[in-house]
Amino acid sequence: MRETSPATRQISAALRSRREELGLSQTAVATFIGRGQTYVSDRDRGLEAWDLDDLTKLASLYKLGSFWRLMEFAGRQDVVADEAIDPDEH
Repeated sequence: MRETSPATRQISAALRSRREELGLSQTAVATFIGRGQTYVSDRDRGLEAWDLDDLTKLASLYKLGSFWRLMEFAGRQDVVADEAIDPDEH
């Protein structure tokens, strides 16, 4: 699997944090965006980049208003994008 960019990892970490803050499971997110749980898991861990259409849907689900506000939110987050994530925890 190829390495993802720092931006991808930052966005993934911020969105994972927001998902957890809202008490949403990966399965609930997957259902909302019409994808599988594994798709969400890979993106939660920063292994793959989110699709722009999915980010637009997540902005609504995560109560951030719009794609652009979601990007602003992700950019403001003080998260460690390179932290090790145990896939068994998600």
